[in-house]
Amino acid sequence: MRGFLHEIDLCRQLGIRAMVVHCGSRPQRDKGIRMASQAIDHALKESDISILLENSAGQGHGIGRNIVELFEIYQGIENHERVSLCLDTAHLFASGYDIRAREVWDALIREVDGRFGPHKIGLFHLNDSKTDLGSKADRHWHIGTGKIGLHAFRDIINDLRFRNLMGVMETPKVDSMDEENMKTMKSLLSPLMSRSFS
Repeated sequence: MRGFLHEIDLCRQLGIRAMVVHCGSRPQRDKGIRMASQAIDHALKESDISILLENSAGQGHGIGRNIVELFEIYQGIENHERVSLCLDTAHLFASGYDIRAREVWDALIREVDGRFGPHKIGLFHLNDSKTDLGSKADRHWHIGTGKIGLHAFRDIINDLRFRNLMGVMETPKVDSMDEENMKTMKSLLSPLMSRSFS
């Protein structure tokens, strides 16, 4: 809790209005979910920052490995107004969501909307996965060269439901791969979406 509140304070000092939060790790999942809710509730009362809950890959005792667990954390928070989701594509894939299939992606979005309400996805972490579907290993990889592949990213970044949302790539820092990943993403954009991409 102390470290979390310190990060909140740093955000305040730097003028940052929103923070992506990993939901922690606990062998006792119910207790971990309860503790995550309490910590976020406390932070919301102590500051005016908004919180984005990030899904985990399911590695070890990580909390928030699926939409159900994220929702259980969300339910334990009093102020829902300043809480939304950050969906990480590599984590989704590693935790068992085969987002290579458009029907799985659409079902995932419907589940989020059904549980949290509309417009509760606030950010994407756009990463390919070095490991297989359901591996539960958090290993980000370069766009289109991992196990998720280009087709899924084409669908995701051209999804009109999210045309006004930001996405952040967290791929490994190797040589000029940041530039290559950006070029790859731009090449996948439809003309309609490319106007808002930079």
